[in-house]
Amino acid sequence: MFSMEQPLFFTLRQEVDALVQLQIHVLTQQSALNSSQLQDCHARFERIMDLQEEVARLRKESILRGITRRPIK
Repeated sequence: MFSMEQPLFFTLRQEVDALVQLQIHVLTQQSALNSSQLQDCHARFERIMDLQEEVARLRKESILRGITRRPIK
């Protein structure tokens, strides 16, 4: 069964993945982070957490409604 929420779900997962990759890149720099970079990292962290909560909510709603889908890798 196809869910109208699936495109949103995949979009959210893609954004999370992109933000995580950016965090990894920034945090593995050789030089120390300046104040602005630290603030950016914190803002990305907050966005990642918000997106993960939304993904969890969509999953829970789809399970409660009995929507079947393939597992996300």
